[in-house]
Amino acid sequence: MLVRQGDELDQVSLCLSGSFRVMINSADGQDMLLRFLEPGELFGLPSMFAGVAFPTDVICERDGETLSVSKMALEKLLVDRPILAIRLIESLSIRVAELFSLIEATLLQTLRQRVHLRLIVLANIHGDRFSDGSVRLSLSQQDFARAVSYHFAPRTSPQINKGVASLS
Repeated sequence: MLVRQGDELDQVSLCLSGSFRVMINSADGQDMLLRFLEPGELFGLPSMFAGVAFPTDVICERDGETLSVSKMALEKLLVDRPILAIRLIESLSIRVAELFSLIEATLLQTLRQRVHLRLIVLANIHGDRFSDGSVRLSLSQQDFARAVSYHFAPRTSPQINKGVASLS
């Protein structure tokens, strides 16, 4: 585990290689897969800049490397290279949009609606697109169940499978 929910961070990390699972855990032990971090993505910005505890677990999914950058070094880099600040704002804006999609998905009443929305979000973020318009999403049933469920209404893989089948 790279970072635990509740950790205090004084640095930001950049994924250089591999894949990292981002999970959130509820007090009753339920966990939810939020997303995967891929090479080129940062994590820890809100915690470092706002001085708040890290909200999730970050777990190495496949052998990977990260580069950690201190707050002071990142601030200097952003002052020296303003285009990086713009790219950072773009990245954070995408994350905020993902967060709103996740909130919307958890508020939807039916499992079918949650399955549909999470499939779209996960495919847009992590899907491999092909020239015929199809998208392949490499995700285990258990991970997809974790991505669809939330601690107010946890779902099992068979329930999620029924939700996926209902989309056909």
